[in-house]
Amino acid sequence: MALPAAQPPGSPEAYLTAEREATHRHEYVDGEVYAMSGASLPHITISTNIAVCLGSQLRGGPCRLAFHDLKVRSADMRSWFYPDFAVVCGQPVFHDELQDVLLNPVAVIEVLSPSTERYDRGAKFERYREIESLQAYVLVAQDRPVVETFHRDGTGVWTFVAASGLDAVAELTPVSAKLRLAEVYEGVEFPERPVIPHPGHEQSDQ
Repeated sequence: MALPAAQPPGSPEAYLTAEREATHRHEYVDGEVYAMSGASLPHITISTNIAVCLGSQLRGGPCRLAFHDLKVRSADMRSWFYPDFAVVCGQPVFHDELQDVLLNPVAVIEVLSPSTERYDRGAKFERYREIESLQAYVLVAQDRPVVETFHRDGTGVWTFVAASGLDAVAELTPVSAKLRLAEVYEGVEFPERPVIPHPGHEQSDQ
């Protein structure tokens, strides 16, 4: 989701009050409020596929899948996000009685878009890492079959694994689930990627 336009800064409490009355979604980062743009068809298709394949694996177990309008908040209340998906295991902990702000996600999944990829990989991941319960952060590409997973072990160290190609499988170890890329990208048409010539290749004029 894109974050194109900033609104005047305010307190977290003011943000939450306004957001609950807003007709469009916004995220809050360090006192700034950002409007979120609509999703593309590939984004929607990928998200639907994830909801189906991951939701079916979690059904009946200790973990559940949440998405769309559920917000996730950092412990210091400086960051409030709408992740594409959040997984919570055991008893969910919420900001207040309205139960629309989750405090203890075990995993967060973001479907990348051209306008937010750098942000999702950088500043956003930095904020997510502040959430003590978070054990997995997953980035799903739109333009190619690639799912990148960051796992945090018991010592707080993050490790990175990339699953690439429609035959690949991304392991979500903390929630005992898998993302099969053939299922994640079912129905998605990828744009043609430019051919990058080998550095030693000399192009012919003929």
